[in-house]
Amino acid sequence: MLRTYYRPSKINLAQRDKNKIVLEFLDFLKADNLIMHRIAGWSYNTFIVVGGKIVKTEVVNRI
Repeated sequence: MLRTYYRPSKINLAQRDKNKIVLEFLDFLKADNLIMHRIAGWSYNTFIVVGGKIVKTEVVNRI
């Protein structure tokens, strides 16, 4: 779905542990905090729906 709305873009699973995942979003044309926070919100709600107990999202812009 990400590639449908945001081109060019890539998503990378940077870290996966028992209680933590780190996703990296790469190749966006411009650093847009609003879009990144929107994606973080969608991710947060997805984790809650699938049974996440303690869910935290954090947006870090490295550009």
